[in-house]
Amino acid sequence: MKRLFSATCIFFIASSLFSGCSAAPKSTQQTPSETPEHQLYLDIAFESNLLMSKYDVDVFLDDTQIGSIKHGENFTKTCSAKEGEHQLIFYKDGDQSIKGSTPISVSEEATFKCTIHASGSEIKIDAIQMLDSIVGSSIKMDNASGLNLQEVLDMLSAKGFVNVQSKAEDGDSIWDNSNWTVIHQNVEPGKEIDKNEAIILTCIKTEGYLNNMFAGMSIAEARAKAQELGYSKVTFENTDSYADVTSQVETMSKEDAKHWLVEKVKESSSDKKIIIVSIKSDQQTDLTVPEPVVDNPQEPATQPQTETNASSQSGAIITVKNNKEFSKIMKGDDLTLNRAFTEKYMGRTIEFDGNIAYLSLHGSYKTRWDFLIHAWDYSEDSVTGAHFQFRDCGINDLHITGDDTSRDIEMGQNIHVIAKIVGYTNGDLILLEPISISFR
Repeated sequence: MKRLFSATCIFFIASSLFSGCSAAPKSTQQTPSETPEHQLYLDIAFESNLLMSKYDVDVFLDDTQIGSIKHGENFTKTCSAKEGEHQLIFYKDGDQSIKGSTPISVSEEATFKCTIHASGSEIKIDAIQMLDSIVGSSIKMDNASGLNLQEVLDMLSAKGFVNVQSKAEDGDSIWDNSNWTVIHQNVEPGKEIDKNEAIILTCIKTEGYLNNMFAGMSIAEARAKAQELGYSKVTFENTDSYADVTSQVETMSKEDAKHWLVEKVKESSSDKKIIIVSIKSDQQTDLTVPEPVVDNPQEPATQPQTETNASSQSGAIITVKNNKEFSKIMKGDDLTLNRAFTEKYMGRTIEFDGNIAYLSLHGSYKTRWDFLIHAWDYSEDSVTGAHFQFRDCGINDLHITGDDTSRDIEMGQNIHVIAKIVGYTNGDLILLEPISISFR
């Protein structure tokens, strides 16, 4: 019995000693934790120079190049940066002696924004901002199809997009964004993209877009569609006479209305919220403006004298000296008068002093141009009078006359124009077909 007790005690003591050793903490060597990294979104605007120092720039974060910026373009990039102090450096492409730099302190996910400007001796950095989140790398694209181009550009700019481009479906030049409608976009609606990703909007002239939509509609359908599109007023005109027949349409019976269909539409040049619907009958009927009521039915109503110009009653060339209407549009900027003059004298020849305010290649052609012609002498500071356009013209189409027919055509040249009126654009330009051009 004593032996058993002694053995038990020895076992208990040994077990206790053993348990105590195994529970003792082991000695471990602590390793220093690595410096954390954070996402850094760079949003850089490169101001464009008109003439000098139009070089590109290389972008470095400390000693590592992270990208390059074309002159005048925007640059965005998401990169990883260790927590701490860094240097963002801009070098002139091919010459690192010309540079600019700014410190960046990284402690969390952030957006760094700035504007850079290239000069002959340095790269200046302005408008520096540090935001405590990623802003601009994921913006949802809207549906622009069927919307006015200018409204779309304003909308996308407000959302933060900085690389939005527009082009005409037919290769034409876009002079006035408000006269064009978007029909296609390269980025699908709802997709989230970087603010600097290229967005390309394909457009057609609003008048053509509306004509495709309205042509063949009944009067009732045209009214409903105009209201759906947000137009505040609908007016009707006779396709053949251009007379305003809105009042006749308002009192027209349903049976008579069935015979009138939309042939074409256009927005008012004075108010884009007013749509003018041209209608034509499928029968030999016409909508006429009622004759004025006179007090004495025995005497015919005296017709107002509307043709007061020497050029109005003949095929004479219209000039500012013989036509008061032409003189008026050459001195003012009333677009309503410009359109009225064009419609009244369509096909007639005009003669005036003007200048080549701008020229650009027509579509994808290399030897055909669109010419923007302003009245009077060329000026970079002001413009007076109506705007004209020679569209899709080669050099021979201009019919240059005078002593210097071999002279190069350039923007800013003063010219004397004789041309035929052939149309009026959505951009409020009077389309001309050149008959004779000479340098002044």
